[in-house]
Amino acid sequence: IDASATDNGDGGTIIVWSEQLTAALGRFYAMGGAEGGNGGLVETSSVGDLYVDGSYVNTLAAAGQAGWWLLDPTNINVNATGTAYNPFDHSFLLPVGTANISAASINSALSNVVLTASNNINFNTDVNIANSGVGVYAYAGNTISLLNNSITTNGGHVAFDAGISININNSAITTNGGDIRLTASRLIGSSDVKIQNSSFMSGGGNIDIYGKSDVVLSGNSKFGTNGG
Repeated sequence: IDASATDNGDGGTIIVWSEQLTAALGRFYAMGGAEGGNGGLVETSSVGDLYVDGSYVNTLAAAGQAGWWLLDPTNINVNATGTAYNPFDHSFLLPVGTANISAASINSALSNVVLTASNNINFNTDVNIANSGVGVYAYAGNTISLLNNSITTNGGHVAFDAGISININNSAITTNGGDIRLTASRLIGSSDVKIQNSSFMSGGGNIDIYGKSDVVLSGNSKFGTNGG
């Protein structure tokens, strides 16, 4: 599916969405124009189960900013390997609302990756995004956890926004010029950011941390914004 601009203009919008199960295993383009314009939006989402490993999404822009790839199930686990789609299994099993996404799908992304989960997001392995200016944005209704792993970008932003809690322990976020933003701001009730024994290095970008109730720092955590 191609919703790219041609000479000058922003990329278009592609939405692949379902109530029970989305297996988005194709090629999706929403690129900016060759002479001007930003990348567009590709959404691959489901209220139920979501499978995206093996898909190709490109929202880059030769003369503008990269666009967005939005993934929006109930829960998201970023793992060393994803879960392959098996049509036989899912003809007989009810959806559980969880997307198990391989880190490789994010590492090679040609779009800013937006992970949105109504419940929880867990980063269970390292993420290392290769393409310049491409970042990862995680939005969870409940919690976001980064435990014993790292996220690295090549100038892209890293943003976590959780309704209840952000938990980062023995981990590192390095952006090489991109911003780092951690926000826990539940409208009703308490919400906090908990950081222990972790490193945050932006290489010239901003670092912003906000917890509606608390920001808890413990152990030996480091923060640095010096440019390269």
